Amino acid sequence: MASWLRSRRVRRDYSRKAFSNPLFRPSRERGGSRWRGRLTALAVAAALGGWLWFIGFSPTFRIDEIEIAGNESIPDWEVRDAVTDALKARRWLIMPQTSLLFASEDGIAAALNERYVLESLTVSKHPPSKLKIELSERVSAILLQMPNGRQGLVDLQGTVTRLYRPEESLEVTKKLGPSLKEVGAPKVRYPVLFDERDETLELREEALSPSVVQAAIDLPKLFEERFGRAPYFEEARIDGKDALTIRLRTSEGWSIYLDASQDLGGQLMNAEVVLKTKVGAQRKSLDYIDVRFGEKVFFKLRG
Repeated sequence: MASWLRSRRVRRDYSRKAFSNPLFRPSRERGGSRWRGRLTALAVAAALGGWLWFIGFSPTFRIDEIEIAGNESIPDWEVRDAVTDALKARRWLIMPQTSLLFASEDGIAAALNERYVLESLTVSKHPPSKLKIELSERVSAILLQMPNGRQGLVDLQGTVTRLYRPEESLEVTKKLGPSLKEVGAPKVRYPVLFDERDETLELREEALSPSVVQAAIDLPKLFEERFGRAPYFEEARIDGKDALTIRLRTSEGWSIYLDASQDLGGQLMNAEVVLKTKVGAQRKSLDYIDVRFGEKVFFKLRG
């Protein structure tokens, strides 16, 4: 009797058990789980895409103000155009740098340094949409005019600090007398040196020796002190970056050959002496005076 009851309880207990294999699910259950996973992934991707659109493409963080500070000879619009060109490049090939959050300060700084030689440069972001450029320019001393129409600003060490293509070139007006001043002609801020070499300039290139740069700065004043206003200083020319000879052309058509590494005032005094004592009445036929060799002064008459 007891054994019968015991076996019946075992059978009853066994019949009430619910067994299932976790490795096998009904097809309906497996399909629902798969769709739930896909919908979840789709929702996450949509949320991520919306967030990326918001921070990258929405007007909220779009750069609409570029503030320029510290520039002197470089106009604001020129710096702003350079920054705008740099912002046209995509960040990581996808994200627009017109969004303040994705704009690269290093990329903007590199683009500006490709155009200008600067003492210092700081690019900073000011949310939500302002970019600030703070710079300090390298001081330029003279303007170098090339035969191909290009121009370069040069500092006291002879380094090219800025380049101008022919279509960007500054207006160069020869220094004439007060009665011959060209009305409305723009004044050049830098002494102009005409370079006769058939070469191209490169930014940061050592284009001239420091003595030539200083001579180009000093010559107009020294010439006027020695000769007054008859004749006038018209232009100074040099042949290549390694040359030390400067050919100073006067308004009367004749020239003076000078050594930039020697005393310019003394050389001009020798030229004045030769002009008065040797050339005299033949001044209209004078081609040049060469005062590069100390007391040995040479001159040549045309024809």
